[in-house]
Amino acid sequence: MNKLVFGYFLFLLICYNVNAQTYYYKQIGIKEHNGKVSNGDENSGQFITFTKKGCYDSDREGYTVNNGNLTLFNTNAKFTTYYGESFWGMVKYRVSTDKSRINIVLDDIDRIYIYERSTPPNGIMTCSLIKKSTSTKNIDIIPTPINTLNLEGVEKEKPNVSMLQSHYNSMEEKLRGYFNTYERYLSSSSDSQSAAMGVATSIINLQRQMKDWRDYASRQGVTLSQSAWEIQQPSPYTIHIEKKKNY
Repeated sequence: MNKLVFGYFLFLLICYNVNAQTYYYKQIGIKEHNGKVSNGDENSGQFITFTKKGCYDSDREGYTVNNGNLTLFNTNAKFTTYYGESFWGMVKYRVSTDKSRINIVLDDIDRIYIYERSTPPNGIMTCSLIKKSTSTKNIDIIPTPINTLNLEGVEKEKPNVSMLQSHYNSMEEKLRGYFNTYERYLSSSSDSQSAAMGVATSIINLQRQMKDWRDYASRQGVTLSQSAWEIQQPSPYTIHIEKKKNY
């Protein structure tokens, strides 16, 4: 039985790897808000893995480095845009159709990092830029920065309804994970309970981003139903209580 289960998961892994593509990109320039372009950091290089649904920063083998995930946002004749979390926060990855070049457009500041596909240097196995994570008693979580979702500039592009809903659903799923982690902290030692406060901050910030995303969708003429998790307050046994509700 165990061999059958292992074989099934191995099959799924093989199918996933067939559909995913991993490339190495070297930073070649930085464009500021005034149009000035400076040389990039020659030591800055990122492995990026593309799937059917989006992309993410990864290691050489295609495994995520937990910088975040970006969802397919918009496609035209010149490039494909992915939107979501990365090392820099909320960004857009504008990828040329042949995947030879990526412009990373930052939301919080008017700056573009320019990357070009290249052969990874010998011995380089992962990204040069990776988020720092905090851990307590083997329970890991990457805190979300305390800010609102900045959608300035995104208004110019017209995503489809399924994309809007998909991105909101992905935030909801991430929020559920935060609540699960929060409850595990509360049920552990006193040290873990103190760490729960940091998770609660991430919960509140992600809830704010979900509201911002619904507001953005509304301005596009699309109404997204509010998730019950968006307004749920962090408290002991939240997950147990939520399971009894039919949303």
